[in-house]
Amino acid sequence: MSERAEAVRAMIAAFNASDTGALRECLHPEISVRSPLPDVGIPSHVSDAGAYHGQGEVIRELKRLTQRAGGIEVEIRTLEEVGDDGVLFEFLALIGSAGQRTAQLGWSLFRFKDGLILSTETFATESAARRTIGG
Repeated sequence: MSERAEAVRAMIAAFNASDTGALRECLHPEISVRSPLPDVGIPSHVSDAGAYHGQGEVIRELKRLTQRAGGIEVEIRTLEEVGDDGVLFEFLALIGSAGQRTAQLGWSLFRFKDGLILSTETFATESAARRTIGG
């Protein structure tokens, strides 16, 4: 497994474990995150769209999002390196408490700098993600 793929897996594991220290180790200090949870029209949770910058703001938003949704667990379904600095992966987000979870598929594009995650952008469809890579 490549260094970038390992970093994505480590970040998702840290997110799932609510491990702030481990998250900081994965994220570049200048990280930028767009749309942590794509809007696909699921009425069971509030859409979360926006842009967040810097480790502190990104980690606070991820915690707030998880609390507001009643819990989120992310599973990576596919993962591929793109270009010199990216990883594109499909994920399944299990949203809500254990007894009332909904599942949401999405795609994320992570970009790297100095071996750390510099930016993330999340999409509702693979085609939207690939258009961003191509453009």
